[in-house]
Amino acid sequence: MKPATNPRRFTPPVAAAGELAATERAELDRLRKENKELRQANDILKLASAFFAQGLDPRHR
Repeated sequence: MKPATNPRRFTPPVAAAGELAATERAELDRLRKENKELRQANDILKLASAFFAQGLDPRHR
């Protein structure tokens, strides 16, 4: 297959349908790990926020 000569229509070569290149797989794995860590940190911050908000509630004094 001949690549398109028009730069606006250029699409880089890709792996077969449904497959990822090694660099894409590595980036996807890294992003999934980062996402998991951020979700855990977010959960901790939500719990801490609720804990400290109880101290501000006059009904809990």
